[in-house]
Order: sequence, then C-alpha cells, then structure tokens
Amino acid sequence: SSDLVGTTGTDDKGGDITVKAGRTNGDDDGGTISIESGGTDGTTTGNGGLINIYAGHSAAKTGGTISIASGYGQKMSSGSILIRTLNAGTTGVSGELMFSTGTTSSGASGSISIGTGTASGGDGGDISIKVGDGNTLDGGHISLFAGLTNADADSTGGSISMISGYSKIRSSGTIIIRTL
Repeated sequence: SSDLVGTTGTDDKGGDITVKAGRTNGDDDGGTISIESGGTDGTTTGNGGLINIYAGHSAAKTGGTISIASGYGQKMSSGSILIRTLNAGTTGVSGELMFSTGTTSSGASGSISIGTGTASGGDGGDISIKVGDGNTLDGGHISLFAGLTNADADSTGGSISMISGYSKIRSSGTIIIRTL
C-alpha cells in the first residue's frame, strides 16, 4: 500500500485541488466519483479504514467550511443526499449518526437547522423522525432536551416550541400528541 499526499501553497492564498468527473453532452449519465477506504479480512481484530474530511483552520478568522450540495436538475428533480450507516452483522449494533456543533469559550455555540424547501404548485416538504422498533427489548426512544444555564438571575433555560403551520385561507395545521 502507499500514501498519496498533496501539498500546495505559498505565503499568499493556498493552492486549490479540484477533482471533477467527466461531463457528457449525450444522453448518458455524467461520470461518478467514488471514495472508499480500505477493508480488512481479519477474523479477530481490525476495523475498516476511516474517511476523514477536514476543512482548513484559521489563526485569525473563521475556519473553512465543508459544503455538500446535490446536483441541479434543469427539467426534473435535483439530486438526493443520503447519509446513513449500514446494517450490523451477526453481532453488534448498527453505526451511529451524530450531528453536533462545537463548544465555545466566548459567545454563542453553533446552531443546527433542518428544513425543507418552499413548494410552488405542490405540498411543502415533510420532515419525519422515526426511531427503530424493538424485537426483544424496548422500541427506540425520542428525547428532546432544552439547554440549561448557569448564568445570572436574568437568564432562563432553553425553550421547546411546537407551532403548527399558518394558512391564509383555511385552518392552521394540527398538533397531535397521543399514546397508542
């Protein structure tokens, strides 16, 4: 096996590295870019290889951004972005998905926003959160916790808000909370 290391840059702006698949002018699909880390055939130890993506740090300003955007469809749908872990083997659990922002020493920490686009000529996009069913033990749990505060008397803990959609012509949306 071998390592491939690319370094570019001077005292000015750092050099760019661009990896781009081929474009077609015909009716076939555009080229694919695949990145796969190494596997292991060990029967007792050894994990599969990691894929790490890091944006650049900055000593004086904001660190670099990692941006992932699906392809635009001029006549039909835009492409999808799928992030998932695969099923577990005969033992063990399926992999974890974790979305988290960092802590700060001064100022607010980062936010996490999940939203769908506004529709024109159709329904707005849905957001569904569903946990797994249990087979021999409990079904999965959904927990929502607002943040606590250790600040002065004028500060409060975080809020949890649920607001249904507004309609200009008909009724606003419904909020249903129930047990089965």
